[in-house]
Amino acid sequence: MEFKGTKGEWKIGEVSSNGGIPVDCIDLKDNLLMEVCEVWGVEDDLKLCEESKSNAKLIAAAPEL
Repeated sequence: MEFKGTKGEWKIGEVSSNGGIPVDCIDLKDNLLMEVCEVWGVEDDLKLCEESKSNAKLIAAAPEL
């Protein structure tokens, strides 16, 4: 089965905050200007923030899976 997503190695890039909500950016490793997606956390909920971080790691591994 051929991967039909954005070609290249994905990585977790800059982690930012939007109104107190953590946002993990998934970027192409060799292209800092190419964002694949964003993974949003939940404000003031440490368990859900850790869950969103785990989701970001899974998404970043998608091309290899």
